[in-house]
Amino acid sequence: MLESAFDGFGFFPVLLTQVMIRLGSIDQPIMHCTFANNPMSVPSTSAPIHVIGLYCALSFDEGETFAVRRTITDDFSIKGHSQQGFDGKNFTMSYNQGEPDGYMAATVSSDGMIHLITSRNHYAFNLAWLNTTASPPHE
Repeated sequence: MLESAFDGFGFFPVLLTQVMIRLGSIDQPIMHCTFANNPMSVPSTSAPIHVIGLYCALSFDEGETFAVRRTITDDFSIKGHSQQGFDGKNFTMSYNQGEPDGYMAATVSSDGMIHLITSRNHYAFNLAWLNTTASPPHE
């Protein structure tokens, strides 16, 4: 397995890609996006959620720590839905499962929206959403 340059920060080694960008001016946090290949615990407003797949983390201390982590998904239900991934195979996107792999790039538009594009999908969210603790899943 490949070694990740970010292993010291508690990120899992990844096989394809990860992206890190500063979200605006120098006083803004650094966002790191990657894929959890193994279940990883992230906080929620009820109990920690074990997630797998695409997630982003925030650092407010120049990359020393990445305490804020959130699954990147457009489906916050338990059941989820079938979505096509990088290799054309379907995966289930749900509250605790994001896209499993792919290449990605990110930018911040002039209105403050973060645009994350993967090999197959486009996600748009803002810093406030990314910095908010996830709610428990809904039916």
